[in-house]
Parts: sequence; C-alpha cells; structure tokens
Amino acid sequence: MRKYFVVVLLVLAGLFSWAAAPVPEHTQQGFAMNTLIRMTVNSNDENLLNRAFELLNRLDNELSMYNPSSDLAAVNALAGKEKYFAPSEVIEAVRGAVRVHDITEGVFNPLIGAVTRLWKINQNDGTVPTHEELQAALSLTGIENLEVTDKYIFLKREGAVLDLGGLAKGYASDRLAQFFRDNGVKSGRR
Repeated sequence: MRKYFVVVLLVLAGLFSWAAAPVPEHTQQGFAMNTLIRMTVNSNDENLLNRAFELLNRLDNELSMYNPSSDLAAVNALAGKEKYFAPSEVIEAVRGAVRVHDITEGVFNPLIGAVTRLWKINQNDGTVPTHEELQAALSLTGIENLEVTDKYIFLKREGAVLDLGGLAKGYASDRLAQFFRDNGVKSGRR
C-alpha cells in the first residue's frame, strides 16, 4: 500500500510541475501604422505574434487615409457622392472617433483630414497652405458632414476627408489587447 502511495505522490508531483511550467516568451518586431512595433507575449502558441501582426496590418490597411486601397481612402473618394458599405471594424473605428469627438466637444475631429491633407503630411513634398486654402478646408470639417450606420459611412460633402490618424493606433492597440485575451495570453510587454 505504501508503494502505491509513493507512486501516486510522484505522479501528482509530476503533474503539478508540468502545470506550473513557465509559459514561453515570444518576441517579434515589425512596422505598421508608420511605427516600429515590438511585441513580447507569454504564450504556448508560436504563431500568435504572426497572427497579431496580420491583424495589425489589416487594421493599418483599412484605416489609413494615405493607403489608396484602404477602406478609409474609399470613403474619402466617395465624399459627397455615395455611401461606402464598410467592414464592421471600420465602422466601429469611425463610431469610436465620433464618440471621442463628442466627449472632447470637438477638440478631436475625425473630419480634420481636409486640413491635414493641405500640409501633405507623410509625403516628401510638404507645404504650408494659404489662408484661403485653410478656410476652404475648415468648412468641410463639421461633424454634421459625417453619417455612420451599422452598414455604411457617408461623407455628405465633396472634399470632406475622414482622418483617423489621431485614434487608429489606440484602436489597433485595443483590438490587439482583445486578440491576446481571446487567445489566452495572460502577460506580455512592449
């Protein structure tokens, strides 16, 4: 009887040591949203960071006003013409931008793109706009020029430009955090 008791104790000790084994740490570095990004997580899934960077790159491609093939660029190209039936992630990000606009009483404005485009930010030939150009662009920034539903985004005035640059990285960070939680990651660092 004592022999079986020792065997059971050894098996239990082995199981507890296996369960308490440290979760491996994985680090990956990449470039997205015009930023060098390094992520480190503790996970048994060796491909988790690859999938995280895929999510980040997809969001970057959906939310960039500078990528001509992005959903946001499509919304902007259709300004004043027609509704853009956007993926749910894009609609969620734009709705978040509207909430921040409302909370900040317009200090953050997702329609500032008509103004930021004047400086040609993220391009090699940056310029300083004239007073007249600024006034014309500012007339397109009123939040009433934006309509967002569960299905589409519509910019009511031609020349209005959605620019989520002030929120996109935060939105992507929230989405990554949720992705990691959904995949059982309990710790990591940046």
